[in-house]
Amino acid sequence: MKKHLLILLLSMSSYLEVWAASKEADSLLIRQVLKELKIPIAKTKEEFIRTKAMPNDPGKMIVSIPVLLSEEDGGSSYTMDAYILVVELRTGKILQQYYEEGYWESDAIRLEDIGIDTAPYRLNPQTRAFGITTQFAGSSAPNPYSQNTISLFIQQGNTLIKVVDKLVLEQYNGEWDMRCAGVFENKKTLIEVSNTKTNGYADLLLNSKITNTESYKKAEECEEKVVKIKLNKSVLKFSKGYYQIGPAKIK
Repeated sequence: MKKHLLILLLSMSSYLEVWAASKEADSLLIRQVLKELKIPIAKTKEEFIRTKAMPNDPGKMIVSIPVLLSEEDGGSSYTMDAYILVVELRTGKILQQYYEEGYWESDAIRLEDIGIDTAPYRLNPQTRAFGITTQFAGSSAPNPYSQNTISLFIQQGNTLIKVVDKLVLEQYNGEWDMRCAGVFENKKTLIEVSNTKTNGYADLLLNSKITNTESYKKAEECEEKVVKIKLNKSVLKFSKGYYQIGPAKIK
C-alpha cells in the first residue's frame, strides 16, 4: 500500500512539474508574441488568451489574443479586438495573422470562455482549418440563455482568412417561474466535412437537433418532459472567399 502511494505521489509530482513547465513555456511564448505586436499585456484580457499546438505541424502554435478596445459599467461590459495568429513555437515569430476590431463583446450576454478547436476540418488536400470558439451566458435568472459559437480560419500566405464567422453550435434558452414551471429549447449543431466540393473547398454539412422541453410540478416533485424534437440539415458552400449557407443536398 505504501509503495503504491509513493508511486502515485511521484506520478503526481512529475505531472505537476510538466504542467508548470508547459505553463511557463506558454507564458514566454505569449510575451514574445505581444512584444512583436507591440501590445502591452495590460491591454489584453489575459484570462482569455489561448494557445494550442497546430496538430498537423507541431512546430507551430495557434495563439488567440483578445485586446481590450472599450470598457463600461465598471468593467462588466466590454469590447475586445481579436488577434488570431499562427506562430513559430521555437521563436514566437508570427507567421500568419488575422485581426478584427471589436470582434468579441461581453455585456448582458456575458462572455464566459474563448477556445481553440483543432478538429480535422480538412477542406481540401492542401487546406486544414482550425476553429476559434466562444461561450456566452445570459444574466437573467427567469430567462436562462447560453450560446456556443465557432469561427473557422485557414492559412494563406502570411495571413489567416476567416471562412466561417460565429456559427452557432449550441444555443439554450427558456422561460420559467424560478420555482419549477417553464419551457426550454436546446439546439445543438454538428459540423460534418462533406465529400462534395464547391469552388475547390469541401461543403460543410450542418446537422442540427432542436429539443423542446417543459418542466412542471407533479405532487411535490418538479419533473421535466420532452415535448418535441426536430432535426434540421443545411449546408455551407464556399463562395467568394468564405462559406455561405444554402439548401442541403444530402445523398
